[in-house]
Amino acid sequence: MNMTKFNTIFNRTFIIGALVLFSIVAFLSSCVKDYFELDKLAKGSWTPDLAVPLIHSELTLADMLPLHDSTVDVHVDNDNFVTLIYTGRVFKTTDLIDIPDQSFNQSLSIPQSYQDNFNNTVPVGSTLIIPPFTVNGDYNFPGNADFKIDSVFLKQGFLNISVASQIQQDVTMDINISKLRDHSGNFFHATLPMNFAGNLPVTANSVPLDLTGYSLDMTGVSGTSYNHLDITVQATITKTSNNAISPSNTITVNCNLTDLDFSSIFGYLGQNLVTIPADTVDIGLFLHSLGAGELHILDSKLKLTVENSFGVPIGGHIGAFYGFHEVAGQHPITGIPNDSVTVGYPTYSNIGGKDTTVYYLTQASGSNIADVINYTPSYILCDLNAISNPNNDPTIKNFATDSSHFFIDIQVELPMHGTLKGFVLQDTSDFTFDQESDKMSSAMIRINMNNGFPMEGWVQVYMTDTNYNVLDSLIAPLEQIISAAPVGPDEKVDQANAVRKIVDVYFDEAGIFPHHKMQTLKDVKKILVKGTLNTYNVNNTPSQNVKIYSTYKLGVRVGIDAKLKL
Repeated sequence: MNMTKFNTIFNRTFIIGALVLFSIVAFLSSCVKDYFELDKLAKGSWTPDLAVPLIHSELTLADMLPLHDSTVDVHVDNDNFVTLIYTGRVFKTTDLIDIPDQSFNQSLSIPQSYQDNFNNTVPVGSTLIIPPFTVNGDYNFPGNADFKIDSVFLKQGFLNISVASQIQQDVTMDINISKLRDHSGNFFHATLPMNFAGNLPVTANSVPLDLTGYSLDMTGVSGTSYNHLDITVQATITKTSNNAISPSNTITVNCNLTDLDFSSIFGYLGQNLVTIPADTVDIGLFLHSLGAGELHILDSKLKLTVENSFGVPIGGHIGAFYGFHEVAGQHPITGIPNDSVTVGYPTYSNIGGKDTTVYYLTQASGSNIADVINYTPSYILCDLNAISNPNNDPTIKNFATDSSHFFIDIQVELPMHGTLKGFVLQDTSDFTFDQESDKMSSAMIRINMNNGFPMEGWVQVYMTDTNYNVLDSLIAPLEQIISAAPVGPDEKVDQANAVRKIVDVYFDEAGIFPHHKMQTLKDVKKILVKGTLNTYNVNNTPSQNVKIYSTYKLGVRVGIDAKLKL
């Protein structure tokens, strides 16, 4: 007999297995499929009466949680007490400073005395050396007039030089940039010949110079300036004819620096707005929470860590900082004074180092983080507006390297200690019933739970069509699926006191169990699992707190007993 007849039983059993684990804690629902003994279905002997064990496993929190949420760190202390830690990087930048492309150009007019000397005295075939002149090499930083750069070490960039002569003679240009030096300490020098051949202007271009490994001193000749590049140009004119030089016969020099990137840069780097887009840290534990009921986690913590390895002070103001739940909405997080974040920085003596600023938000520190967590947010959002050199103090020596970074991390710590009361969880999944279901007359699924967790659960599975119209529910009458294991005075479960609970769910085509007719299942397209959780003795006054330990175990056995039509 074709084994596809049992696909519907298998699918249903999968859902049952999922919901019972789901009702222990929110994050257990997705792990069940890894514990199905699928080979028993494949190797089974298909007879009119079939009994197959599908799940037989003993699970701890460590077994189950990673299968649901890979973003959580399960911290287990020396006493095996469990804390869930969610960490996310909400911002990182390595691009606090950019060096723009720059062009320097200047035209040289030959001094009148040198014109007269060349025109009247210098014989054809002789040369005249014109005194050197300096190209205006003031570096501009558009949008940030506060920049005061004294030196840059380049890991990338190009220098292009072009000259154009309006003189009807041969001209040789010598160009020196004395404070642009290669890794061996040699300064930049270029010689560009321009031989007049009857047409003006006479032009020449240097071969683009790769500036990788070059250093650039921008303090000028005095050594006390900034943002200045010393470019010295000298012209040698060779008289090849009696064509005279006039005041309109100029020489133009263009220097272009492009595609610059630094390995390190020093000076005062001005005030720059640091664009920090809002980002979130997901709290997977509350992914399926509907926001109903009461949750109290004792001693929840949030740690905001800001790390800065730029040699630049950074100030920030929090624009938005809240926990968010789709039903309960936004809940602002308090506890950072004036919503201002001050970030330290490494000094010149600690280039390559970093400064870390940490804000700990707890109930004891005056934060409302415990209340925010008890609203079961699915994520924490942080939006920070930041600026470098917030006090705009140019006496501060700044630096940046190509490995400098600025980032913000958020860590949420949830100790598994507290209470749940009427805590509602919900999840949905697609469902397709096998087309050969008419060959099945009835089925019974038995769920045998041995629970060592201090939680009890009521779960219902609703069967809906594509539009989520409820067609039927699985468990009728509604009953408690899992019973809570009791805790002692230390709020801990003795595993010898684990509680066993057996639940049977029936399907019958003939209507013996009319609530679960097989024909109804044919129209089911979606499964909606809704569970309500309580911790042990939560209705006591005062409520009983419980603790979750890594040694707690959940014994799960699920089997199916089906009858088929021949």
